[in-house]
Amino acid sequence: EGAEELAANAFTTAGGLIKARPELSPPREIHAIRECFEQTLKEMDVTLVVLIDDLDRCLPPTTISTLEAIRLFLFLDNTAFVIAADDAMIKHAVRQHFGNVDDDLVINYFDKLIQIPIRVPPLGTQEVRAYMMLLFVETADIDDSIKESIREAVCTQLAKSWRGERVDRAFMQTVYNDAPAEIIARFDTADRLAPLMVSASQIAGNPRLVKRFLNALSIRMAISRAHDVGVDEAVLAKML
Repeated sequence: EGAEELAANAFTTAGGLIKARPELSPPREIHAIRECFEQTLKEMDVTLVVLIDDLDRCLPPTTISTLEAIRLFLFLDNTAFVIAADDAMIKHAVRQHFGNVDDDLVINYFDKLIQIPIRVPPLGTQEVRAYMMLLFVETADIDDSIKESIREAVCTQLAKSWRGERVDRAFMQTVYNDAPAEIIARFDTADRLAPLMVSASQIAGNPRLVKRFLNALSIRMAISRAHDVGVDEAVLAKML
């Protein structure tokens, strides 16, 4: 009897200490996370910008799970997500995930997620020429401060391209007065190749493919020098 009475008293006393298990629900938890996250940014007095690149290179499940995670934090104060991706690949992932739904539903999903789409236009001859010349400058054996000054001058000139200003060999020589003959020859190569890099259907002004082309050209020229074969770089570029 004494043991039963002791156990009853202990149970009564413990009842006031142990809290009932709270009711959990995903919407309530998500709301709590959002409030906590917003409050944290407010107290830190910062703006959070998340940059997401190469999302279009992921497999569809990874793409969708990432987008769904982002969706939880949309419309929060002081928060922004910047997604760099090919929208066609993203829409393909949406179709795969939701079972080949029609285009209207895919577009609807995409438009609700991406509030401000900014479409980057394909590069034109001017931009490709400037890009190639800067690649040649980057690989040249010159001081980093000179490289940076050339890059700034090229960017400033490109901003005026709508007024007919050009980034070509003549302009590069005004920016880099002491350019060695080897670099000037490469500027000539960029002048000749830029229109082809834009018009060739296999490249179409894609910076990655332009760089691959130049890498292939550089490797073949290195092989020709190693074998002491006199190959004209302009001719080899034309063949490639």
